[in-house]
Amino acid sequence: MWLPKVGPDMDAEPSSGGAPDWAVTYGDLMSLLLVCFVLIASYSNLDVIKYRELTGSVQTALGTRDRTLDEPRLDSAPTSGIASAAEERERRWVEREVESVVSEIGGPFQMIHSREGMRIRVDGQVLFETGKADLLPEARTMLLRLAAPLRRYPYRLLVEGHTDDVPISTPAFPSNWELSAARAANVVRFLIAEASIPPDRLSAVAYADTRPVRPNVDDESRARNRRVEFLLSKPTPPTPAGIPDVIPDSITPHLPVPTER
Repeated sequence: MWLPKVGPDMDAEPSSGGAPDWAVTYGDLMSLLLVCFVLIASYSNLDVIKYRELTGSVQTALGTRDRTLDEPRLDSAPTSGIASAAEERERRWVEREVESVVSEIGGPFQMIHSREGMRIRVDGQVLFETGKADLLPEARTMLLRLAAPLRRYPYRLLVEGHTDDVPISTPAFPSNWELSAARAANVVRFLIAEASIPPDRLSAVAYADTRPVRPNVDDESRARNRRVEFLLSKPTPPTPAGIPDVIPDSITPHLPVPTER
């Protein structure tokens, strides 16, 4: 049987000494993917819209674009309008901290998740005396504990005053409207002066007895209706392009123009 001759005298094909062609192509591909992910990471603290545009363009180029990315959704609890990723992270952090504080205080504090945003309901009897709007000393301590995380809330905080249906008529409060407004305003003033919450993020709202949580049929129900609620609002949607903030009068242009005599 004949065997090929192997040895130093055999003519061998000279080696190029470099990497194979497929390794060069693979290295270029990995470099491009690294640059792509670096760009995506650099957009993480910018506007969500820009982030969606970036990821959408990359997925379109790769042929894997998912239409669900076009939906205005930031997490499992979507908010209305457009908010930055940093603000949304801060909102979720504050809501978790507020939930922890409310759980620790318990009793007169109750947390409710509504379509408008997270609500914190506080019984009025722990905040004010009957028919008065001055904060009680123990109420100030509880509000300071609640205000610690609220100080970092990125959106507007509405303080709502509610009363029962028992009429009131005093020199200071001619009706329940003035009483509920004064209570909400005093809470707002306290949050600004004592808790250092920015005043441009606070609003005081009065509802009197128009939004009871229970029918005003007995003393217990009326006590539940006398309350103050904190609404952690969500960002408001921007005005769509092409729609003016002030709608012009549609009748005036059609009225005849008076002529001079």
